[in-house]
Amino acid sequence: MFWGDRYGRAGDRWGNEWGPSQRIADLPAKQMKEAQDAFDAQMQQQGPPKK
Repeated sequence: MFWGDRYGRAGDRWGNEWGPSQRIADLPAKQMKEAQDAFDAQMQQQGPPKK
């Protein structure tokens, strides 16, 4: 993720949803903002999710 975490989601057979995350980098605010802007630009190009 652009804020320096690794994140995933999984569900089990009983209907529980899990969202484990792990910090992989402590980013300074400026670097996090640059990564966020790049992520936002990529999402704008991609468009809304298809149903």
